[in-house]
Amino acid sequence: MSDRAVDPEALAEFREVAQGRLDHLDSLIDRLRHGNDLGVEPGFGLLDSGVTAREAYREFHRLTWSNLQDLRADLAGIIATVDGVAERAVATDDESAAHLSRSKD
Repeated sequence: MSDRAVDPEALAEFREVAQGRLDHLDSLIDRLRHGNDLGVEPGFGLLDSGVTAREAYREFHRLTWSNLQDLRADLAGIIATVDGVAERAVATDDESAAHLSRSKD
């Protein structure tokens, strides 16, 4: 038998923290969408330095957007994994309890 145990309270707390971070990230992503607070490209002017700055800004924005989406997917995956572990722990506990009650009879 394995001596590992799952602490449902710790899983719930970890899930709550991950969900809070995901919710915060979703609020940031909404602000970055086109037309929202941070979704408008600043004016860089028409000088050569403005063109260079605009290209650097667009690349930075693209990378930031990509990283935020990757982080969002990672947090959603963590939450799904924690949910799966919690469900399996409950099922395993129920099976163990049923097995123990049969062996006592």
